[in-house]
Order: sequence, then structure tokens, then C-alpha cells
Amino acid sequence: MTELHEQRGDLTAVVGLVVEEVRQRLPRRVTARRAGEGRVHELAIRRLPGTDPPQFIGFVRDITERRRTERELRELADEQAALHRVAARVAGGGALTEIVSAVTHEVGRLLGAQTANTIRFDGAGTATVVGRWNAEGVASVPL
Repeated sequence: MTELHEQRGDLTAVVGLVVEEVRQRLPRRVTARRAGEGRVHELAIRRLPGTDPPQFIGFVRDITERRRTERELRELADEQAALHRVAARVAGGGALTEIVSAVTHEVGRLLGAQTANTIRFDGAGTATVVGRWNAEGVASVPL
């Protein structure tokens, strides 16, 4: 830590050295993977006011669960928006083919697909594609 005292005039360099020092000394359990899952950490370092030589305090916080919750909320909001768009199409009195196409589009988009088809099985080994959607520039799966 002697480098910190030598470079105390350059706050950016000092903070960089402190961050590197903290990263090197983090306990293994902080950076470990649990059940194959990557962890997300937030590192906050602040200079303590009125200290000479400069002194810093740092905190490492595991924000994995917060990020997971944020992702789940975004996915839920996307699903609700898709349901709203389909409901608006139904309420607008669109034709059944338009409604099925809208549902196919929304389901494909929510699943992260590049192409989606809704198929009606007619019996006796035959089927009819009643809705299809492709991401821009992606060809449909031949049926």
C-alpha cells in the first residue's frame, strides 16, 4: 500500500490502486459461483473526507438477486404488453387470421425466437399453418 502514499496527489491513480488492491484481497466466497451461477457484485469506494494521507472506505455488495428480480420484472412487463396488444386486436374486431397472426408474433418475440408458426392439426396426418411470424431478414421454417 506504499504506492498509495506516493501518488496521493493523483486521486484517480489512488482510487485505481485501491480498487485493484480490494479485488486482489476479496475472499473467494465473494467471487465464487454458486451452483454454476455467475454472481454480480457492485464495488463502491469513497474517500474519507479530511484525511491526510487519503483514506478510503470500500463496500462490496452482491447484487445478483436484485439483477435477477429486475430481469424478471422486465420479462413480466413485456408479457403484459404483449397481452395488451393481442387484447386490443381482439377488441378491435379483427379477423381470426389477424388475431392468430398477432398471437404468433407476440409468442415468438417473447420466446426470443427468430421464426414462429401456429399450426392447426386437421387430423389424418394433415396440418395447416394458421399463423406465422419471422424476424426481419429471417426465412420461415419450411412446412
